[in-house]
Amino acid sequence: MGGAITGARPGTGSAGTLKRSLLLIIARVAAAVSLAVLGVLFFSAGQMIQNFQGLDLHSTSAVTLHISTGAFALALILHSAVTKTGLWAAAGSAALFALTFLQAALGSYLTLTTHITGALVTVVLCTCLTAWIFTLPGLHVPASTTGATEPEDSSL
Repeated sequence: MGGAITGARPGTGSAGTLKRSLLLIIARVAAAVSLAVLGVLFFSAGQMIQNFQGLDLHSTSAVTLHISTGAFALALILHSAVTKTGLWAAAGSAALFALTFLQAALGSYLTLTTHITGALVTVVLCTCLTAWIFTLPGLHVPASTTGATEPEDSSL
């Protein structure tokens, strides 16, 4: 098997493939949730500006964004460690996670201009990382988990 061959790439055996696939699924779900939460944050921000409502929704969504971007960062960091690729995306996701806390610190009416600028940077960074993670090939369930036979990979 691929993982048992000396000098084989890390994470190329059936367990490695399953790990990579699982990390990709987690990262994709976390990315999609993060983008959806950003949409809710923009909606609630609009409500707060227009009629001074939506603060509870905005606050709850901000906490949810911390959680989803944290899961996204963790999944991309682990994926990078397993595959030895995507280091820039792992670093970018960690920066995104940190940025959500900076945004929370700047979330008052006195720092609204900076908060809005940070929100735009957050959206661009999250969108770029989401596009990258959804264009990554590699969602593959190894044959050993499905019971089917898998052809040998001669590239190892």
